[in-house]
Amino acid sequence: MKAGQERVSDAASAVSSFGDSAGQQIDQAKQAAAQQIGQVKGQIDQAKQNATQQIDQAKQNATQQIDQAKQATGEQIGQAKQAADTGATQAGTQLTDFAGTLREKARTFDDNSPLTMAVAKAADALDGAGTYLQVTGPDDWVTDLKRQIERRPLAAVLIAAVIGFLLSRSTSGPRTVVINRDYPQQAPVTLPPEA
Repeated sequence: MKAGQERVSDAASAVSSFGDSAGQQIDQAKQAAAQQIGQVKGQIDQAKQNATQQIDQAKQNATQQIDQAKQATGEQIGQAKQAADTGATQAGTQLTDFAGTLREKARTFDDNSPLTMAVAKAADALDGAGTYLQVTGPDDWVTDLKRQIERRPLAAVLIAAVIGFLLSRSTSGPRTVVINRDYPQQAPVTLPPEA
């Protein structure tokens, strides 16, 4: 019986040492898995940080480019306004000068003639337009134009249609016109664009 007890004791020792060994292997596997999980978490955190940095850099670059575009656009608008204002002032000066010339010519006519009155009215209108161009700028023109459109919307639409039509006619290429449709063998005539 002793031999049986020794076998049981040996088997119990073997199971106990196997259990201890298995427990150690499990603990080692847990530690290795925890280390790998920690490394993966570290890599994920690093990837998140890199992505955040790249996104922030892209945002910063986009903001800088937008700011540069705004600045360049603002400068170009300012230059265009300045050029328009300078051109309008010169045109206004020329209109007032021309109005003065008309008045001088009108003095050579009979004071009560309809021609003298018409020339005087034209000179007054030119003088008013010239003065307006000299003392106002592009911002004032836009404001005044908006007021006129609000007061007379139908007239504004008609004027815009006429201007659009005239611009389309002046920018179109040569037109081909067939003079006599009864004779198709006749070569078409090409007309220059209307001025």
